[in-house]
Amino acid sequence: MLVRLTLWSLVLSICLVVLMSQLLLSRTLLDSRDMQSLVADTPIYDTVRRDILVPQIYATIQSSEYASVIEKETVTTAVDQTFDDKALDTLLAPTAHSLVNWLNSNQSDLSLPVDAQAEVHTLTRTLSELIAAQIVALPPCTWLNTAEDIAQYICRPPTVDDSAIIRTVEQAIRSDSRFDDSNFDIVSLMLPESTRTFIEPIPRYINILYSAAIFAAGVLLLGVLWLLIRYKFTGVITLGVSAALATTAFGLLVYIVRGLPSQVALESPYQTIIQAFTSLIAQEAITIIAISASVSAALITIGVSGRLYLRSHRSKHTDTVHLHEHPSIDE
Repeated sequence: MLVRLTLWSLVLSICLVVLMSQLLLSRTLLDSRDMQSLVADTPIYDTVRRDILVPQIYATIQSSEYASVIEKETVTTAVDQTFDDKALDTLLAPTAHSLVNWLNSNQSDLSLPVDAQAEVHTLTRTLSELIAAQIVALPPCTWLNTAEDIAQYICRPPTVDDSAIIRTVEQAIRSDSRFDDSNFDIVSLMLPESTRTFIEPIPRYINILYSAAIFAAGVLLLGVLWLLIRYKFTGVITLGVSAALATTAFGLLVYIVRGLPSQVALESPYQTIIQAFTSLIAQEAITIIAISASVSAALITIGVSGRLYLRSHRSKHTDTVHLHEHPSIDE
């Protein structure tokens, strides 16, 4: 019997690990509202601004004739004003539904276009005005300044025109197709090819896990019924041991997955985002682990208490039978 119960414990613990993993995903990545909540709890917005948008927009400006005027701090100011937390939340919230669809294999690719025409227009206008203000603030060019000084904006050209500067800067920014307000895809900025390659297999793994969870639920149900009917309180103890084994294995699995992003070579900002997501998922996993550990302790307690009660009851019953079978001399 001991061998049979040990095998049942191992089988049911595996089933529980599969079901706990599916529950974790369904409470984090597979629901649009949970996904939005997850994003809100991560430093993703700061990472998008500081480590993705600012460097790429700054690189675009550096290819224009105003490269010597624009500073990274100026770009940072424009990005902070345009893509604050509220703006990014508004822009990215609709993508949560598409991302969940992709994870659930209801969408074939991860192309998530965002309608950011107003934000792109505001960004280019803000940058243009900041650059124009910097040029206007330069000292006027004199006959001592060379043509190179004028070209590099060491001094202010005599024919400077604010509106012309603004138009030219806007054209320079819009020359990059990623910042074309008619076709702006912020996710293409957030997910380069290396990151897409890393996350591409995830929907397939989720499908496999979902199928395994259905099978595991069936096996678990049959196992619970069999143990309770066949072994009663011993079966309850077996279920508690299975839950304990599953809790330990699931905790180890979460620990391994949490450290996985640091083992993969990704560009810094994207690795930061993925690590933030895995850390939050691990926090949700702790809740599941705590519940599972509590259930395990309760089942073992109930099972042991039940066995002790039955043993005590049988002992009293045996003593009573012996007393009636062997009456005393006084009687």
